[in-house]
This record gives sequence, structure tokens and C-alpha cells, in this order.
Amino acid sequence: MSEPNFSLRWARPAELDWINQRYAEVDFVRSTARDRIALAEIDGAVAGFGRMVPLAPGVGELGGMLVFEDYKGRGVARRLIAFLLAQPDFQTVYCLPFAELESLYAGMGFAQVPASADMPRHVIDKYGWCNTHYGQPVLLMRTAIPPGVNTLPL
Repeated sequence: MSEPNFSLRWARPAELDWINQRYAEVDFVRSTARDRIALAEIDGAVAGFGRMVPLAPGVGELGGMLVFEDYKGRGVARRLIAFLLAQPDFQTVYCLPFAELESLYAGMGFAQVPASADMPRHVIDKYGWCNTHYGQPVLLMRTAIPPGVNTLPL
């Protein structure tokens, strides 16, 4: 049996409605055309996707990680996160994962941080919204990507 063909690519504008329909199915915030959305494909089928939301120069929010059931446990989320973090435009990245995913994000360089006044307002507001909207705890995590680093471990 041959290894599956795994690839990562940027979403095309025509795919945004389909992506937002999938986000609606799991009650995630919709993406906009300015978000950078990455798709993971296995043997030509979309296995999952995630996004980087630009917040300010050098600052982004990683989120919207969605891996379809048939592809869970195959490293899809880890590869998507690494791909999105490897983009050179972001040196500080926030994410708001469900608490059960803390080890995944910690393994990708994120650490839990308290909300503070020096954070982008979007992050603080979304963190509050997530913790009242979802029936499970959501963490506030951040990573700093040193200048010149554009790859992270898979």
C-alpha cells in the first residue's frame, strides 16, 4: 500500500463560501476574504483547513482549525499550523484553542498567557466571546516567531 499524497495550499476566493459553510456546521466564526486560509489535501480530497487572521503589522491570530473526521489522527492539524506559522508576515501569533488541544499548540511553540491591555482588542474580545459561547473552556495562547525563521517542526 502506498503512502497517501499529502499537500498544503492556499484557498482560492471561490472556496470561501464552502469553507464558511463548514465553519457554520461546527459553530466557528466565519472567515473573510482578508484571512489567509490554508487547505490540507490527502490524495486530492480536502482533509482540513485553518486560517491566519492578520490583526496588525507582524501580528496574527491562528484559528479555525478544522480537520474532517475521516482524516483525524493523521497529523493534518499539525501540518496546517506549521504551514500557517511559516508565513514571514507574522512574528507574534495568538490562538484561542479549546483547552483539550493545549498540548497540540504547546508542541507548536504556543504558551498560555493571561489577557492583557497590550494585546490586540480583537483577541481579548474573541477570547471573552469564546468562553461564554462554547460549552468548554477556551485558552488564550501566544507564540513569538524569531525573525528569519520560516519553518517549524512537524
